[in-house]
Amino acid sequence: MPELPEVETMRRDLQKVARGTAITDVEVLDEKVVVGEPDVFIEGLVGKMITDFDRRGKVLILRLNDGHALLGHPRMTGRFFGLKST
Repeated sequence: MPELPEVETMRRDLQKVARGTAITDVEVLDEKVVVGEPDVFIEGLVGKMITDFDRRGKVLILRLNDGHALLGHPRMTGRFFGLKST
């Protein structure tokens, strides 16, 4: 499991490469981590823009242009899956 300095480095790196990018596609790999229906979750994210990255403890917070936020945790692997640039 990554320590706080590694998570902060991850946040800074993600902010450099993904701030200002639009979410074009979402794939739910584990339905247990989504509150509600996965299809509704996906519809709510596609088309939104990532405006900023924050961190609270080891939880990464992706701020979206509609005022909502997406929470993510690097889990035991220390990896943050799901962001691809094209």
